[in-house]
Amino acid sequence: MNDNNFDSNNFSRKDFNVSPIDPIIVIDDYYVDKNSNFYDIHYDYELGVVVKGAVTRTFRGKGKTLLPGEVWVTGIWEPHGFELEEIPSEMMCFILSPESLSKILPMGFNWIKIFSPESDSTPPVKEKFKHLILQACNEVKEVVDLDYRTALSWKANIIARILLYVVESNIDEYNKIQQQTENIVGYDEIKNVVNLVFNTNGIVTVKEAASQCMMSTSHFSRLFKKVTGVTFAKFALGHRIKQSAISLLDTSDPIKKIATDWGFIDSSHYTKTFENFFGTSPSEFRKQSKEIKKNRGIVTTDST
Repeated sequence: MNDNNFDSNNFSRKDFNVSPIDPIIVIDDYYVDKNSNFYDIHYDYELGVVVKGAVTRTFRGKGKTLLPGEVWVTGIWEPHGFELEEIPSEMMCFILSPESLSKILPMGFNWIKIFSPESDSTPPVKEKFKHLILQACNEVKEVVDLDYRTALSWKANIIARILLYVVESNIDEYNKIQQQTENIVGYDEIKNVVNLVFNTNGIVTVKEAASQCMMSTSHFSRLFKKVTGVTFAKFALGHRIKQSAISLLDTSDPIKKIATDWGFIDSSHYTKTFENFFGTSPSEFRKQSKEIKKNRGIVTTDST
């Protein structure tokens, strides 16, 4: 797939229901059908590990074949997918809430660098760390029956270890990204705007965001995309849609109230926007989610 054909509108858009309350979901995918290829796009960060087999992961129009112990990462609204090279294949995906990243991972490293647009989406892993990453994935399977809060702590610990192996394998590259980031004037202001969006239930306009940074809207828009990899409008709307979806699942509030709470003009506008993101209406999304009742922890899927 080349860059000219890499159209994010053709990807399945997913909502994994992670939130500051439930900031991690682990998906253990096992495939025996070589035609089980999949392409998707979602708001949340993703860390993935090939556990068994061989898989070609596709990002930004480029593909790379990964073997057991190797990883991939995706940022906000970054289209990605895979094609199976061997069967059976197993992949473990860690879906992480961007709002909670700094809270669930240890201090001392700017973890967002790993998911930044400048970062390699399939960062190489040193041979000595591959078996440790696979061991960490096996440990995840052991925590599924633990108390929720205990399991959450274990999952955060395991994810941190995997990411540290990735960082140690690419320390020079991440230091280079850090230096580039530090040279971007206004980076701290952009981080403040991101937090403003995360902490606001309603809409934050690009004009309000630019004003917060004391910048013109055009300069702010260029800088925001350079730092985050997406436009401010796409980022802010994605956050509101994502949080509204959580409200659909976790409350019995009428759709009209949820639409108003998250800054949409009315329920009609909200429904149209929601359908564009998730391919289904808010009412159907709520109904289907209640019927399926997602396991907030480790989800195991089998493709046969």
